Amino acid sequence: MEYLMPEFKKGSFLRKEMLDSLHSNQWDILNAIYGNYGDGIVSGMDIVISDETFIISKGIFKSASNTYLIKDSLKTEILYGDYYLCLRIKEEYVQSGVEVKIEAYSEECVDKIISADGFACIPIAKYNRGKGSKLKEITSIGDNFGSLINRLSRLVAKKSVEGGSTISDFYLRMYANEMLAKKNIKMKDIVFSMDALNGITSKYIIDNYFEASLCNEEVLRKMNDNLKKAADSSTSDTTKEVIQPKNKTVMEVI
Repeated sequence: MEYLMPEFKKGSFLRKEMLDSLHSNQWDILNAIYGNYGDGIVSGMDIVISDETFIISKGIFKSASNTYLIKDSLKTEILYGDYYLCLRIKEEYVQSGVEVKIEAYSEECVDKIISADGFACIPIAKYNRGKGSKLKEITSIGDNFGSLINRLSRLVAKKSVEGGSTISDFYLRMYANEMLAKKNIKMKDIVFSMDALNGITSKYIIDNYFEASLCNEEVLRKMNDNLKKAADSSTSDTTKEVIQPKNKTVMEVI
């Protein structure tokens, strides 16, 4: 990759080509840094439920081998019904910036609208909101295996990491907090949980911890199984029979 740095000489005029070279370098640097990362959210882009609105924070996103800096937060209305919350982003690499929007689509529409209007359609969350109900956050890993009515699921979202894509930071942090709250957990679980809280940047760490390369659904199921085992271990330790020392016979010495 060639970086063009214009030379500014005293008394000379600034040409458009000089300014364009300076501007394009930031996009080239982003692509160089995250070149071997998979598609998905690199950092930021957290989803917040605010009354009747989704607010998605600014961040960095990887799509079709290009890296995009989302400079402003995005907002969209929370609808009633079953929807995918999708990031709509221009597929081609635009050095002067990226046109991006956030919209909700039903499941049957998601695949159909990809590239239809020049915008890729990338799901980052899914929800099913009942009429007259409030949408709530998922608060534990176990919540994902119950009813997801009126819950916001981020399982369709991908986290961009070195070597590929994996489950979102939302679930990694949730898992870490739940695991660290258990008693007598293994050192392996402690190390992984600390990595998850600090931000995992390599797919190798995920694959090594779960001992396989797994899709998001499989990772979530493994998380749930691990938390159940950790809970069982904590319970068994607290219910062990406490053996009392035998009473010693005191003999009088005559």
